Amino acid sequence: MNTILDVAVLYALGLLGWQAGKKLHIPAPHVLGGIILIGSMRIAGIPLPPLPQFLIIFLQIGLGVMIGGKFSGDIFASLKKIARPALFISLWALGITFLAGFFIYHFSQLDLETSILCASIGGLPEMTILALATGADPVVVVIFHVFRIITTILLFPIIFKILAGRENSSRNNKFPIANQVKKDPGNKSPLLIIVLRALGTFTVAGAAGYLAILLNVPAGGLVGSLLITIIAQLLNLPLYIPPPNLLNWLLVGVGIMVTNYIEPATMATLASGELVLPIIISLILTISSSLIMALLISKYTDLKFQPALLASAPSGFTIMTGLAFQTNNDPLKVSMLHLCRLLTLKLTIPFLFMLFY
Repeated sequence: MNTILDVAVLYALGLLGWQAGKKLHIPAPHVLGGIILIGSMRIAGIPLPPLPQFLIIFLQIGLGVMIGGKFSGDIFASLKKIARPALFISLWALGITFLAGFFIYHFSQLDLETSILCASIGGLPEMTILALATGADPVVVVIFHVFRIITTILLFPIIFKILAGRENSSRNNKFPIANQVKKDPGNKSPLLIIVLRALGTFTVAGAAGYLAILLNVPAGGLVGSLLITIIAQLLNLPLYIPPPNLLNWLLVGVGIMVTNYIEPATMATLASGELVLPIIISLILTISSSLIMALLISKYTDLKFQPALLASAPSGFTIMTGLAFQTNNDPLKVSMLHLCRLLTLKLTIPFLFMLFY
């Protein structure tokens, strides 16, 4: 009962942040509104429960099913074309991680292991766990990652509209609901059929997501449910694809999820002022290089600029995939490219630490 109440309180605050964000015209208000409101409350020491892990997995599964529901044979064929962008992004992710890591090490009192983990654009949970395992400072690692994620969420929608506005002038570029999503014909069936399809779809997608998590796949809930939904689409199995409006609620949950890593100790560490310059250097290197990477990918591969920009964003897998879905910018390709980046970092950094540190 307490868990249900905790989730209700967090979602009420997330929805309040979303609506306030809309009124203030902040970018991506579904995500950023909740981060600002709930994150500020956590920093102020107001006791708020973390978003439960099972709900984080459910959010990933919901996104996976919605993205998989957009699958078609044409999209499947086009996935063969992401090999070159995947190589570009993987090499860039490794390069910028170590380049920014050495800059942080040079301009701060942090040890080299902590500096590299702070600069890594891999998953926050994985890098935090690695920090604990290697003797690095996990609190500092979390601070760097949270700042990078929030800055990316704040800046990239603005950059997206500025750089891609002309190209996208004939489409909605204010991050509307993905109005091109086709609704599942089964949604017009009797209520009992809809309920059974929904239960079947989310049971199978949940099982696939949980299996991916057990296999330590980054964002396993999203990846597993996405892949099983695509397979079901190929086999023409009856699926329940949630209505597009559900995406808003999923993105609110993603924002709440980010705040799990914000706490009063975050502000206490920042108040010392020792991390300000390293954080600024890290953000400048990471974000500027990601923009350059998006331009290179759009120029030298078949991927258009807008999905290349979202795929190169140094933020969370789930967040950028959600924005790609919301703006009809190849969410399947964006999710696969983010997965390539995360897998590259997750496999390479621990191995290098084992060898050299």
